[in-house]
Amino acid sequence: MSYQEERDVITHTFSTGETVRVPPVSMVSLLSEVRKDYPEPLPPVIKVDFGNGDIRHERNYNDPQYPQTYALWEQTVQLEATSRMLDEIAFHQRLNDKKLQQIAKYREKRKGQKVEENDYLLWFYKIALGTDGEIRELRNKAQRQAEPTPEVVAEKANGFRGDVQGSRRVSMPDT
Repeated sequence: MSYQEERDVITHTFSTGETVRVPPVSMVSLLSEVRKDYPEPLPPVIKVDFGNGDIRHERNYNDPQYPQTYALWEQTVQLEATSRMLDEIAFHQRLNDKKLQQIAKYREKRKGQKVEENDYLLWFYKIALGTDGEIRELRNKAQRQAEPTPEVVAEKANGFRGDVQGSRRVSMPDT
């Protein structure tokens, strides 16, 4: 992890008393990835007779089941993106001796049961994570971390060259 990335990592303490590292995570990027894995559902195809033997097969966006199918797809995409975001946060944790002992104790108590094999995910989801409200707060923090700050926007905007014929240099106002 580069200095820039490390500098952008903040912390969050759950009601469990555990503090987690929160890196910037772009929800736009995650949604793009998820949409590739879960393609948008298409409405069913129907046969349309335009007369004179002109019969075509077209998508029926007015199918009564399609809005429900599409809403379910949107919900699935949002849940999967949130899950991937939480996994991304989980993998940014540092597992010290205390956390490794917590993991070992958790596994010992659940001997014979199916338990998450990855230490990062197990510690994050089963030991550190707090309430559903805290999960939403954590998700929002990670998203805010990924948004450009006014300083970064101004730096980038003021770095554009003005050497194109007919162009002029524009500076961002101070905020």
